[in-house]
Amino acid sequence: MENKSKIVFMLSLVLLVICCKDKKKQTITEQLQINGVITYNLGRLYIENNQLTFEAQFCLHSDFKEKSNFYVMNGSKIKFTKLIDLNLDTISLGKIVDPDTFYLLGLDDEEKQKIRNPYYFDGRMYSYYADKNFTYVFADKSNPEFKIIGESDKAVFIGGDYLKLGGKIYSNGIEVKGVDCNSFKTFEVHDKYRLQYINTIGYDKKHLFWHEKIMTKNDFDRLIAPNDSLEKKYFRKLIKRS
Repeated sequence: MENKSKIVFMLSLVLLVICCKDKKKQTITEQLQINGVITYNLGRLYIENNQLTFEAQFCLHSDFKEKSNFYVMNGSKIKFTKLIDLNLDTISLGKIVDPDTFYLLGLDDEEKQKIRNPYYFDGRMYSYYADKNFTYVFADKSNPEFKIIGESDKAVFIGGDYLKLGGKIYSNGIEVKGVDCNSFKTFEVHDKYRLQYINTIGYDKKHLFWHEKIMTKNDFDRLIAPNDSLEKKYFRKLIKRS
């Protein structure tokens, strides 16, 4: 009788775990629907002309935004049928991406705690994806790229649109250059002209960063509400000259 009770308890525990996993997936799907995002397996993949295709839905450098939430460049939607792998080779998506496990990063509660800035909770994390094998980025720049940046489940959000993986830092899917990865962190500051908005700023022991670029003094004056301690720490030499 005692063994039978243990078996029933174990079966109940297994069912509970399965239900929790299904609930998490459902929650993510609901969030995507609320943001007006058209999804396939929690990503944006589909077959077109017998090719697996990825279609970008958020791009700062695009011409304009359509009602469907898709962005265009030079009059055409931004699509990829090939990606750049870790060896910098160009390969068809169909040979690499696993559609059944492909999904958008940055939507569950644990990731949002690391993102911190609520400005990025509304679906702006369209740069980072993963499947069972790899982590992918849509590099949001004037010549957009879709590429592999490392293994799956290794990427970590570190505030705002910043993500760390494989000893590199990314912002909007673009690698941050000239950064000391070991000392890099992020913090939030009020926008200079719209105090209700919060900007996530990156920093290491030498520089401040605005998205993927090292912040200049002009950027600092333009973006950040007056902050004497930050200004003295990172732009002391420029202040003395002026």
